[in-house]
Amino acid sequence: MGTDIRAFIEYRSGQDDVWLPYADVSPERDSRVFAAIAGIRVEGATMLQPRGFPSDASAEFAYYVRVIPDDEFAADGLEPFIRASEAMDIIASGGHYRDETRQHISRPDATCPSWLTLPEIHNALETAGITRDTLGMEWEITLRVLEFLENEFHEEPRLVFWFES
Repeated sequence: MGTDIRAFIEYRSGQDDVWLPYADVSPERDSRVFAAIAGIRVEGATMLQPRGFPSDASAEFAYYVRVIPDDEFAADGLEPFIRASEAMDIIASGGHYRDETRQHISRPDATCPSWLTLPEIHNALETAGITRDTLGMEWEITLRVLEFLENEFHEEPRLVFWFES
């Protein structure tokens, strides 16, 4: 079993200060790319540091789960949730609550949440010595979508992601 990336593309219009969802993406496993965008050292160069999940993200529902009391009935599958008694284990493993109400917590299997703009992704790949012709098809499509949003629609795109094992 390995590590997967959960990611989505969102954009902010030049007119608004609100991030809007564009698409969930499922780029293939590529340890070189994961290391480049997640802040792992590559040949002595310190890469980007994970920024955490952005507080203004458009799809926070994908990253947070609801915390319910231990004795509350909840049907599995309707909405992701964890029991209150499980929350401390998530916090101890580096997780965090969405806000002070403690009604939502980061997914138990989510690690290294972060986000990058298109220039930051290009820089990370270049610094790690990764060229476009060595990327898998899904990573290439993800980059093309980000470039399309920026170049053709003049929107400000970013990739929001975290890892799951």
